[in-house]
Amino acid sequence: MILFHLHCHFLIILFLLCVSLVLSNFGYDGFDSTPAYRNLQAYQKTDDESLPLYENNLVLSTSTPWSYGLAECLDGYNWENGTNPDNFTWYGLRLDLPDDAEDVQSSWFTQIGSMEVDRGFNQLYGDDIPVMVANITFRTTESNPTIKINLQGDVLWSRIIFNFDGVEDGDFVQTTRGYAVLCLSEQTETSGTYMNAVDATFTLAMARMQLREGANGTLSASGMSVSLTVWWSISLVISVLAMQALF
Repeated sequence: MILFHLHCHFLIILFLLCVSLVLSNFGYDGFDSTPAYRNLQAYQKTDDESLPLYENNLVLSTSTPWSYGLAECLDGYNWENGTNPDNFTWYGLRLDLPDDAEDVQSSWFTQIGSMEVDRGFNQLYGDDIPVMVANITFRTTESNPTIKINLQGDVLWSRIIFNFDGVEDGDFVQTTRGYAVLCLSEQTETSGTYMNAVDATFTLAMARMQLREGANGTLSASGMSVSLTVWWSISLVISVLAMQALF
């Protein structure tokens, strides 16, 4: 009986090892869940030579140059109610990379990711030299990668497509988002007129290097995404069933 139990335990362990081997071939390495979802159709440890592969560098920067409207401001700067008279605060940065993003590496100012204004990144007005606040690299099969971004407590996320058609490898494609800082330019007893004094600018710039051309072109974004937790749950259920059958 003891030998029978040992034999059963050996078979279960062997089965679990086989499951682990299968999972590793689908792009899983241990319990790494960053990102939590992996696109299995796009990646099998990036070894599928039929798929294109790109390495992207996303650089995020901020600037607060003075605007043409500043000259029209009255009494030194009569800022709009609720506006900080000295600096602009960047906060609430959230990013959503392509579904099949792999080998993600990033560094950024922690303040700009804060969801509280009081803990955000403060940038003095008139800073027209962009300050890099985040640098992110990742690999994807998308030739024109799409990202989603949320900033400054916006209600809706913005969808941005970086179009690299006709762009040389290593050259940057960029887009900006602007936030106007207003000051009072005209005032009467009953009303006032505000002008744009500062152009707070958030810049997203991305460069792309093609690592592999692939044979089937760019994979569509409808690739199958499966959670690592789901795979292990399936293997656990199969293991329990196997134990019940053996004992």
